[in-house]
Amino acid sequence: MSIRCRQRWLQIDRGNVRNRVYRSYASPAAAIAQAHPGFAASGAQSYKPTAPEPSQTRVGARSPARGKLDVTVKGKMAIFDVNFLNQVYFGLSTTSGYNKVVTNEQHTINANVTTATNIPLVQDFGVIYYATGAAFTKVANVASITANGQYVVNLTSGVYTFNGGDNASVVLLSYTYNVNAGASVVISEQLMGYAPEVQLFLFNNFRNKYLALQLNDVTLGSISIPTKLEDFWIADFDGSANADASGNLGIWMSDLS
Repeated sequence: MSIRCRQRWLQIDRGNVRNRVYRSYASPAAAIAQAHPGFAASGAQSYKPTAPEPSQTRVGARSPARGKLDVTVKGKMAIFDVNFLNQVYFGLSTTSGYNKVVTNEQHTINANVTTATNIPLVQDFGVIYYATGAAFTKVANVASITANGQYVVNLTSGVYTFNGGDNASVVLLSYTYNVNAGASVVISEQLMGYAPEVQLFLFNNFRNKYLALQLNDVTLGSISIPTKLEDFWIADFDGSANADASGNLGIWMSDLS
């Protein structure tokens, strides 16, 4: 037996993708943070018990017994919040600040070039000529600059130094620098078996009818984030629902009796 339920977004204004009726929440089972509305853009739950067949000697059908019940969840989400993803999936420590990337920052060489963004820099991602796209070669220090197309960067000051023969050339710099806002999570290696447990609350309102499902203890399995240039990033996730410490899997709810 397989019972599959799928909920879909209700969109108030089809011309505005931000104006949706949120109908899903997710929060850590240990209640270390608030629930996050709109966690799932769409979702599905699957209930699949095993059904061992009893032994029989007659041709008539016999009622099979139900074995274990596997409950899986899958869906899509368009919420990218580092703190929230960490709480429901990684369960690791967070730090304030993050590294922001700057790509193809344009400058005209006059011996030295200083980055236009906050310093110090975290990492240099290279220099290219604006006209040709040819890459410069990074060398160890200023004394090592002996030809055109070479450079050295001081991460503390944000100063890029070039060969004199490259003066007046237009170049594009790429690098990262630290922003004192937001959050970062170092994804460290954990022992096998470790995983956060979360509670999922999925609901839908349609024509004054209400249906909701609360799953008390869910462990997420995989999260994939496909990158796109001309569309929103929508992540896929899946997981399994388990009984909580009281032996309860969850609650089905509706306004129909």
